[in-house]
Amino acid sequence: MESTTAQVEEISFSSLVELREFLSKHSQLEILRHFLGQPLEGAPDLLNRAIFVGLDLEWWEHEEPKPKPTTEIGLAVLRGQDLLAHNPDDKLLNLLNHIDVHHVRIIENCHFRNTKLAPKAEHNFLFGETRFLSKDDAKALLVSFLTGIETCGESAPIILLGHGGKDLKSDKHALWNDFKLRVDSISNLVYTMTTSPLAHQGRIRDEDHGPLEELLNGFARDKRFDHNAGNDIAYTALVALLIGLYPRLFPANAEVQGTPMPDLLEAFIDLSNAKPAPTWGLQAYCFKCESTEHNYSSACTAVIPPCSFC
Repeated sequence: MESTTAQVEEISFSSLVELREFLSKHSQLEILRHFLGQPLEGAPDLLNRAIFVGLDLEWWEHEEPKPKPTTEIGLAVLRGQDLLAHNPDDKLLNLLNHIDVHHVRIIENCHFRNTKLAPKAEHNFLFGETRFLSKDDAKALLVSFLTGIETCGESAPIILLGHGGKDLKSDKHALWNDFKLRVDSISNLVYTMTTSPLAHQGRIRDEDHGPLEELLNGFARDKRFDHNAGNDIAYTALVALLIGLYPRLFPANAEVQGTPMPDLLEAFIDLSNAKPAPTWGLQAYCFKCESTEHNYSSACTAVIPPCSFC
């Protein structure tokens, strides 16, 4: 499979270079807060068209085969223009409503199940409907999101969001190994931010590294179905907004704007599930019988073809 480098002509190369150079002179937190009521002086107009694309991957828990097969992709997409349209003191839930969360399972790899690390997570995406895609289709979808086409129908600058620098670096490495997709070569990518440096720059964490779980625990978050890629990237986007809004809006006594964090999370989940389901991908897939009418379950009596790894 050939390497994918997306080149979209609607935004000039020089404009992207100018924006990339401008952002390189500012911290992650300063850039995030540009969209939350603290605009950056002298920012190119193109910055306001940026789309945040959160990315998280899950792969098989065992050491073999190598490279480890990617089993799930999580995406959280948020247009900068939607944030800019809000009063910074608006209800957090109104901001969260603009985040579109997606969960993709890879058809060729979905029989690699993480039965020890997260035995139920793959079946329990909380923020919408899971979709099954082949590797090729998943790769094409990622490129579409990472150029802005899937979100707004035209090219846009992309700010990549992840949880923890090492985690995002590993995710990029996995995308190259499994999909031959070099994320950093996509021309629309103008900046990358992760929750650990954001928390450090916001004086929420003393160090610029550490697991997402520590930040989430500090927000009294319900820990259901961690290691579902869709759930994890939704939590990442939530934490990023909380950090960006600190100290004007921040959990106090496990509440945000008078709403307990668990209730806020449930409302975020309800809003996400009320949105239309994706038009791409398969709603169901059984790796035992290859049916698209039902997902894998013990009730399927088909015999799984032998696999030398699982």
